[in-house]
Amino acid sequence: MKTKNSKTGLSFGKTALLLALGILTAALPARATLLFSGVEMGETIGRTSGIQWAAFAHTGGITIADTGVQTPIPAITGNLGVAASNITISGTTKVSGTAYIKTGGSLRRSGTAFVTGNGGLAVTNAGNDTLMNQVKADAISATSQADALANFNVGGFVNWGSLTNINQNTDLSVTDGGSGAHVVLHLTDFVLFGGAKLTLTGTAAASYIINVSGNFSLLGGKVLLAGGLLPENVLFNVVGAGSSVTLNAAAQYNGFILANDRTVNITGGAKITGTLIAGKVNISGGSKIIKPTYTSP
Repeated sequence: MKTKNSKTGLSFGKTALLLALGILTAALPARATLLFSGVEMGETIGRTSGIQWAAFAHTGGITIADTGVQTPIPAITGNLGVAASNITISGTTKVSGTAYIKTGGSLRRSGTAFVTGNGGLAVTNAGNDTLMNQVKADAISATSQADALANFNVGGFVNWGSLTNINQNTDLSVTDGGSGAHVVLHLTDFVLFGGAKLTLTGTAAASYIINVSGNFSLLGGKVLLAGGLLPENVLFNVVGAGSSVTLNAAAQYNGFILANDRTVNITGGAKITGTLIAGKVNISGGSKIIKPTYTSP
């Protein structure tokens, strides 16, 4: 694996990463969906889930407003879910998917906003409540598992293990040097601004798990994938309560975001290609979430 920071010129070496979690993996039930090695996402949020969420909110609602022109891509491609509160869509918002809401919540629409699935009505019933509760439980379990994983030192190279903060306006690239290798990293803050790009490179069998305990902001920044790496194998795990997660100024993100205890604000033409699971979700300013078709293991 090789990392290079264009601001500092540091090179972090190249080697294959070995994930010594065989016992944990073997212990998982055969029906389980392993989205990331060592992290069980659960059947309700993993890539073999029948629903495959674009966005899910635990404790607050999902609000989508002022999304601008929806042609040819809608504001949301994929399904929405809330375990509490409401889904509120307004303006020209189009959701190409179905809205799932726990009993007591509602789908609120204004303007020309609409949802294509289930005849434009939310799925809200007692049976659906079980699903909503399980999604929440699976997300909480997954974030704990990811946070408990130790950093992987690249061949014992100290500089990689000591990388604890990313806050910059210059590009950073991380290259998986071995087929099927897995990267785990713990950061205090992850902030990219001024169009800075983090490029994660690896095969379709590789995975990245990056835990963030402090600020997560893409202020025009981009998280890009290369080499066949799939969004379903990239997880940014934003741990604990704290400041809102922010994506704006045409920011781009590819992968899963788990931010169970945070509000996520997506605005200014930002785009997520993947899945967002958070405490509360606000989307505006022509921003989008596009859930790709995840591949079963």
